[in-house]
Amino acid sequence: MRILTIRESSWLNETPDSVWRRIVALEEWPDWNDGLVEAHWIGRPGWRVGHRLQLVLAGPWRPFYPPGFPWGGFPRSGTVSLVEPEREVRWVGRVLALRVEFAFSMATEGVGTRVEFRSTFRGFAVRIVGQDALVRALSQFQRRMLASMRATGEKLGTGSL
Repeated sequence: MRILTIRESSWLNETPDSVWRRIVALEEWPDWNDGLVEAHWIGRPGWRVGHRLQLVLAGPWRPFYPPGFPWGGFPRSGTVSLVEPEREVRWVGRVLALRVEFAFSMATEGVGTRVEFRSTFRGFAVRIVGQDALVRALSQFQRRMLASMRATGEKLGTGSL
């Protein structure tokens, strides 16, 4: 099976507790991330294995695929697959033959917190996603999300330790 993982990380001048509260407040993600219009739970709310979430991206529905791409786009919904309080959350989505797992993980580093946003693609169509332009676009999305998280913490003053 083919696998492609894209990782972006950022150091935040915040306590792990502060970062964790922002990550698990799914409905508030659009407040600090201009790449999202809406984020909500489908059915039962909360970060529990099996619960479903939906993300509505700003702009076109296919931010990672070139115009005229024949299928899919960014998975707009997913199912929570792992919750380790104050360490990591993961959710899984599908785009036809691709299984996509997204994860936010965090660890104390120095006087702050290192946060990683990871996307892992599995399936035979990985070589399509692995095109340079698509990998760059997804990396930029992840980087912008982490930068927004960092900027919001600094703006709100939650970064003081």
